[in-house]
Amino acid sequence: MQTSKAGAKRVPRQFSETCKRKELDIAVALPPRLVQRNMAFLQRHGLGVEVMLYDTNWVCNWPKEKVADLGKSLRDLDVKVSAHGPVHDLNPGSLDVVIREYTQHCFFKTLSVCQAVGAKYLVLHLGINPLLPDSALDKWLTDSLLTWRPIVGLAEQLGITILLENMFLPSPKFLVALKEGLASERVKFCFDIGHFQVYTGIPLEEWLDRLGRDIVELHLNDNSGADDEHLALGAGMIDFSAAFSQLASRNILPRFVLEMTSKKFVRSLSYLTANDLLSPFRRR
Repeated sequence: MQTSKAGAKRVPRQFSETCKRKELDIAVALPPRLVQRNMAFLQRHGLGVEVMLYDTNWVCNWPKEKVADLGKSLRDLDVKVSAHGPVHDLNPGSLDVVIREYTQHCFFKTLSVCQAVGAKYLVLHLGINPLLPDSALDKWLTDSLLTWRPIVGLAEQLGITILLENMFLPSPKFLVALKEGLASERVKFCFDIGHFQVYTGIPLEEWLDRLGRDIVELHLNDNSGADDEHLALGAGMIDFSAAFSQLASRNILPRFVLEMTSKKFVRSLSYLTANDLLSPFRRR
């Protein structure tokens, strides 16, 4: 059940000033073509940006000069940058070696984009079929590690942290197994609360206890519980008050990323402030 206050239609000035002082680490997700267009919004509210690199064709043929210019603009405005890599039909642990190699190629290209745009974090999915039986975990992990290790090696060289996200996952075990297998300080977690709401029956407490303070980023959006709808905060049924309380009690201090269409940003930011959800996460 969601918290009660829907929030105002404007982002309170006090919230924006707090973000500008870097006391809160809040970002919004935008595709590359919309980042430049929203620069004034980011600057006005002291927000970071997560560049959504879903399009593999764009990633594999990215416009180097435009991306370099975008990275310079973001640095000039002191905007903190992360990125979300491509997702659709990629599978680092596929039984098909051609798919694994193509996935690896796309992830290498994505890391190049991250370096050019100044992203310090890159969110990537595991690509695992959650319907596989437990007996398939060892084979999946072996094949997946072969794909991931060179990617993590490059990320370490570039100073970029890879964040493994809980897409379609019914439990934390796949995330934990992969991270332990990679054994790198440059591998952490992105926890998507919308995915948790839709795809798992395991209590939030167990997820947070297993992933712990390796949760570096939290994807925020709302849904009705039946589908990953990416609604504005407060428009669905997620109990954000309970979730944030559990994060704070474990001293998990993630970067918060609003992952939804841009027209929902103001409502979601005002929802967070109207319900006073972010106070425990201020960095003083």
